[in-house]
Amino acid sequence: MLSTATGIDEAFLVILENHTAGSPMDETIKWTNLSRPAIAEKLKEQGFSVSVTVVDQLLKKHNFRPRQAFKVEAGKDNSNYSA
Repeated sequence: MLSTATGIDEAFLVILENHTAGSPMDETIKWTNLSRPAIAEKLKEQGFSVSVTVVDQLLKKHNFRPRQAFKVEAGKDNSNYSA
């Protein structure tokens, strides 16, 4: 699917442009706050009807990683941290 859908990479990157964050310690590590179904829906709006499997392939192809969950330890005041 990825090799036959002309323009899907560009559309994917435009969609994620304002929804991308990265590691301040390693510029090669980046992630998005959009869910896989939300990305698929936004691609559908751009004319690319794809499944979350294709979204997974696009995320991998463009070096996006799952974001590590923020851990809050029980009994500690973590009010100074933002998730």
